Amino acid sequence: MPPACTIEPGEHGFITKPSYVEYHLSRILRCEQITKCVDGWYFTPKPAVSDALMNRMRQGIVDSDFTAKMVLKYFEANKDR
Repeated sequence: MPPACTIEPGEHGFITKPSYVEYHLSRILRCEQITKCVDGWYFTPKPAVSDALMNRMRQGIVDSDFTAKMVLKYFEANKDR
């Protein structure tokens, strides 16, 4: 089965070769955890993606067979935020 969301070079400045979102790596983190990872350079912020790409990535959360049930439940409860 193909990945739920493929991203082609040029769709975002960070993407330089054909790529896909690995939904099996999705997890839920508290804001404090994210801030700590950014401050410690474990997460490196990148420019925002386009609305179209964000919508495709969000749809992939639902479409992927590999998204954890806990992540799906959280997404469904918060998708209108």
